[in-house]
Amino acid sequence: MSEDEELSNLRAKRQSEIEQQAQAQAQAQAQAQIVEQQKQRLLATFLTDEARTRLANIKLANPDYADVLENRLIQIGQSGQLQGSKITDEQLKNMLRQMIGSRKETKINIQRK
Repeated sequence: MSEDEELSNLRAKRQSEIEQQAQAQAQAQAQAQIVEQQKQRLLATFLTDEARTRLANIKLANPDYADVLENRLIQIGQSGQLQGSKITDEQLKNMLRQMIGSRKETKINIQRK
């Protein structure tokens, strides 16, 4: 086998690896998008319009809080605690306050002598 053939084989192998990685990444992205759509559909059934708007704003400002809050809302909705009613904007604000209040921040005070 000449060097040109060997180089050509290596390039072809590398190209197929790159294509497989791209395909796997696209598939994972599509799966994540499907999960997100299902999540949004569930939230639409559990939240009033105002609460959904607030949750979207929270998601823009602080995605970590929004993810935790969304998971908690879905858990509440699926457990049957709502009993046909929807979570209002005020209830969502209270849940957010509780969530933020439960996280303790570490403060370091440096005293100089």
